[in-house]
Amino acid sequence: MIDYLKTQDPNACILAYEQNSFAYIEQWPVLPNADICTVAEDKARMREDLENWYRGSPGSNAKIDREIEQTFRYARDTDVIIKFC
Repeated sequence: MIDYLKTQDPNACILAYEQNSFAYIEQWPVLPNADICTVAEDKARMREDLENWYRGSPGSNAKIDREIEQTFRYARDTDVIIKFC
């Protein structure tokens, strides 16, 4: 996929189909973002979210570490995540 993308227009936008308008309309001109990023970037976002979620909870750091480890157990930090919603 990365080799393919290297052959494409570097100024192209990422489009997603929007069902209500029956057209490809969503554009992501700024990357990385929450939908397209590296594993390391997504881990950092997840850690921040979980720190807020578990704020004040006993053993929160261990809980956060376990959730992140479980979620990304098959991924390397340099892998690319593309979230399809």
